[in-house]
Amino acid sequence: MAGPRPGQSKALRGILQRMIGDFTMEESAFDRFVEDFCAAKAHWSTFEADALAILENAGIIRSAARAYPGLASKLDQLERQALTEFALATGIQGPPGSHPLAYLGLFASGACNNPFARLA
Repeated sequence: MAGPRPGQSKALRGILQRMIGDFTMEESAFDRFVEDFCAAKAHWSTFEADALAILENAGIIRSAARAYPGLASKLDQLERQALTEFALATGIQGPPGSHPLAYLGLFASGACNNPFARLA
């Protein structure tokens, strides 16, 4: 496992922190989440990831998204997917910084592995 590209990890961490606040998670666990998330999004290029990371870290990602409608729709989709998959993959409960999060894995190729899911 090579690990995620730096731009991808930085972009996703910034987006998630903006959406849910600071969270505590072992770096290796977060890297596994990013790698799995990005593997499922093979169309997400290094350039796009690096551009998102730069815009996110500069605090201008929302301004840029308003200026470029194509970017806005891509960003909205990415944010929704990242938040949903992060919540399911970590079983997050309560305030995110109140306890360390564990990575449970994504369930793209099988049944949901969220311990709180009730499957019929």
